[in-house]
Amino acid sequence: HHFITNHLYPFSPYYRGLFDKNKIKPDEIKTVKDLSKIPFTSKKSFIDLTQKNPTQNNLAFLLQPKHRLRTHP
Repeated sequence: HHFITNHLYPFSPYYRGLFDKNKIKPDEIKTVKDLSKIPFTSKKSFIDLTQKNPTQNNLAFLLQPKHRLRTHP
């Protein structure tokens, strides 16, 4: 629940779109059983998305934090 609501949904363009398209609210995913509400993502999903717009869509599967990460010296 924590990962989906605090990391996956806010920072993953692909999964945010998948949740929105399927009318799934991140707060609905609280138990392991609830994971069955999320459509399965396969290698074909990745290939289909990247073929539409290779330069933009390959990044859709990556988490994209809006805040810059701190680097350590």
